[in-house]
Amino acid sequence: MKILYIGMLYSSHTVKWVNAFSDRGHEVMVATLSGQTDLRQEIRSDIHVAELPKSGFKGYYLNGPALRKLYREFRPDVSNAHYASGYGTLARVAGIPNLILSVWGSDVYEFPYQSRIKEIILKKNLAYASHICSTSHCMADQVEKIMGHSMDITITPFGVANREIKWIVLAVVMFIASGVTQTYDFSKSPMVFHLFVFMLMIIYFRKGIKNIVMVAFGGAMGAILVVMYKATGFSTGLDSLYNGIFGRILFTQFGVLSYHLEYFGKIGNFLYGRSLSPTILSLLGQDPSTHVRSGKIIMGFYGHRSVYDGTAGVMNTNFIGEAYANFGWAGLVFSIVWVGLVISLLFFMIIKIKKTPATIAFLAVMTKSIGAMTQGGFADFIYSFSIIVTIVGFLIIIYFSDIMGLFTGKRRKDEVAAKPQGVFYEKDTVQLASATDSIEIPVEKGESVSPAMEDTVKNE
Repeated sequence: MKILYIGMLYSSHTVKWVNAFSDRGHEVMVATLSGQTDLRQEIRSDIHVAELPKSGFKGYYLNGPALRKLYREFRPDVSNAHYASGYGTLARVAGIPNLILSVWGSDVYEFPYQSRIKEIILKKNLAYASHICSTSHCMADQVEKIMGHSMDITITPFGVANREIKWIVLAVVMFIASGVTQTYDFSKSPMVFHLFVFMLMIIYFRKGIKNIVMVAFGGAMGAILVVMYKATGFSTGLDSLYNGIFGRILFTQFGVLSYHLEYFGKIGNFLYGRSLSPTILSLLGQDPSTHVRSGKIIMGFYGHRSVYDGTAGVMNTNFIGEAYANFGWAGLVFSIVWVGLVISLLFFMIIKIKKTPATIAFLAVMTKSIGAMTQGGFADFIYSFSIIVTIVGFLIIIYFSDIMGLFTGKRRKDEVAAKPQGVFYEKDTVQLASATDSIEIPVEKGESVSPAMEDTVKNE
């Protein structure tokens, strides 16, 4: 098979890509702009390198005729342009038919937002291509966002799927170890939440989840609850209204909410903010020792025997219960609006944030934490030290290299020179590659341009 690559030769990813297909017996040609510092010495000798006559950013337009002539002489079976804004423009101007266009990163994340003209140029390039490849689901979403409609985009994940047994064993050991650290004291819910977070990560990564996978996770979480109830010596049946699994899910939430509405303001006084954290109470000039959760008071009043026996601590309910206990009906209504805003912010982050392994884990943990907070109390939505620690911890992980750069005065080479993307297939395909800085197309006054560029400037 004859393959024509239209892209930069100063990227090591491109070199690996063309070499790999050449190794598999395909005839490969690379068309690239002249005057670039390339890695030609690393390319196999049987690969054709066609250096187009015009250099610089204007070469993406002025090299159209040369590339078209090259295409007719080489007559490739497959033509693949790398980087949608620069070489994608060159391929469109040259009129390369049946073009496969590979987006790399900054060409869709930065280039279209630099000016209206650049946005239109990119849209034309994407619309011209017969097929588009993206190295990630999030970047495919970005392409669809730019084009304003769904598209058939091939996802070619960056990296090689390493299925060596040692990595599988390590993953299993780490999963079990993390579960043990959360359940060493026979707590029932942490392991369930542990599985729940993994399920969320699958949903955020794949933009959905298969029904059979959902059922498998649900069955595993249910089985854990049953085993933990038995292991901790509960004498009542699992269907008990008060201590059984279903009773704890249903009765606790609705029953304890009615206790809150019955007790506070009638039997006992409203708390007037005493459920806020001691830190917030101190900032407000209140005595931190007066801090008390409404669930503790309800447990003491309605379930005092369990409290005295040391077998119970609080009766948690929906967040509106604690809001009512502190501020009455006004607090209840306000809590619904406030919590709605917090959840909306989380939803916005899920939609907009760039998906990486770290950010997907962050979103999953935050979703679990906020979901648990809705059953723990309204005060946690005002101030939660655990949420702050979670956010700060993940920010450190996500921006670790940038933080280190502040101390070392250096940035990673790939962050300065490129924004790498790539593709690996598992069998007869290989790595697809790399990203570069934003493309500029300056035209000096009085300078002649190609008809395609003139059309772009005049009509767009």
